Amino acid sequence: MSSAVAAAQQSSSSVCFNGDGPGCSCFDDSGAWEPSGDWINDIARMTLGTRDSCSEASNRGSCGKPYYQFVLGMDTYLDALEMSWAAEAFGLGDSREAWCSETVAYWHRRAGIPYPRGYRNDDWHLSWQLTWVRPFHVFYQTEELRDEGRGIWIEHSDIDYENFLPGVTVPLPGSYVLVQKRDIATERWLSGTHSMLIDEMVVHTDDSEGVQRVSFTVIEGNGQGEFVGTRSYEDILQHTPAGGVPLAQGGNVFIRGFGVDLDASGYPVYDPERFFPVGSYAPPENALSAARGVGTAPDPLAYLLKEYSDALRETSGEHIDCTHPNVTGTDAGIPNGRDTSWVIPAGLPGRVRIEVDLIATHPLKIRGLYLKWSDEGIPPDLLVTRAGEDREFTRGQLPDLDPVPFGTPLVCYRPWPAVIPVPVRFGTGVQGESLRYLRIWLTPDPSHEYELEEIGFFYRWPVVSQDKGITQVMDATDEPYLLVPVKP
Repeated sequence: MSSAVAAAQQSSSSVCFNGDGPGCSCFDDSGAWEPSGDWINDIARMTLGTRDSCSEASNRGSCGKPYYQFVLGMDTYLDALEMSWAAEAFGLGDSREAWCSETVAYWHRRAGIPYPRGYRNDDWHLSWQLTWVRPFHVFYQTEELRDEGRGIWIEHSDIDYENFLPGVTVPLPGSYVLVQKRDIATERWLSGTHSMLIDEMVVHTDDSEGVQRVSFTVIEGNGQGEFVGTRSYEDILQHTPAGGVPLAQGGNVFIRGFGVDLDASGYPVYDPERFFPVGSYAPPENALSAARGVGTAPDPLAYLLKEYSDALRETSGEHIDCTHPNVTGTDAGIPNGRDTSWVIPAGLPGRVRIEVDLIATHPLKIRGLYLKWSDEGIPPDLLVTRAGEDREFTRGQLPDLDPVPFGTPLVCYRPWPAVIPVPVRFGTGVQGESLRYLRIWLTPDPSHEYELEEIGFFYRWPVVSQDKGITQVMDATDEPYLLVPVKP
């Protein structure tokens, strides 16, 4: 820990924001900030021990470090402190839920797989965060369908020890794991899901009969307790519906499938030093090449997202139009938080309007979005609107960006922290709105430029009904996270 961070932690230890921020005495700082490593497994292991805290003090669940770090993506103590202050000072909502899926998404963003910003690509999915299991399921299936996609989905019924192909018919270290409750009598999947990550695998073989079993260890958030921990299991196939042995006694929870990350060349991304053969087994030379189309039929939504991705590629991406030619970066695409940003120079006359045409209505409705600005500042008069195919634009709701009182006694006014993305909510933020066109309006500053570093979307993923296919029914408790404001 740097001396600057240590000093900041000490000075802020008595400043408690939002009931569970880093400055609260109940805040548990176990686990690493800014986890890093050569492999996603290394990153995940650095966060072991990260746990919920302040639940009783704030009178809510899923509190403390996991919320600010894994759910909201704050990489440092100071960033999380700023976020907790902004949440309280600007009156943002902060619905809390279990954080197993968000933790896996955070590890992917830190590892830069399968894309440099984790699950965010510059195509059909403009968000690094996945907040429950169905988005993972559909993400990997969509990527498998796409040309040069970065993922493969292995359904539980695809597990095959006789045709043992790591990354194709069995997962690998670093693979995503979806587990779910199942009605054994009716063979239906039920509510009750969980996300995990494979840390290590051991392939047990017999000289005459080949692969006998594959034992494995997982890393998970919010699994066996409200912390990041590990668990070990005797055999992958045994814990699928075909094997019939639940992962937990009395729970009827089975492995539903795995997501395998691919690199730009189409090969699975994994740490070979965590893949242990026991006995005579040796992977065939072609086992680790991506073999698409070997699995079960994908989710219908994956086909829609693949078609949308194809349409984008046919037109070389979104169409972006700006009212002022001196605004730079719009020809490179939507700001992605990495290598594409929009710069609005100082002193431009009048208002600037930037319009994005997504080419077609996105298959997923949008609940809101966020705008991440550079340290140069945030335009105080932002206006964001959206429209579907009909081009009937509706206005998004933003927090009041005027500086708010800070300190006790009140000695100064603080603006919106630059490290915190500015949220925009459309409609109620729950049902979602159709999106094809997006407009951003702002007034240039006379003395310094503005730089928009990232636009990220909050998608609304529809629930699947096994009786009626894809529906638009969402649990009422599935509210947006803190980055979508609740104040009009």
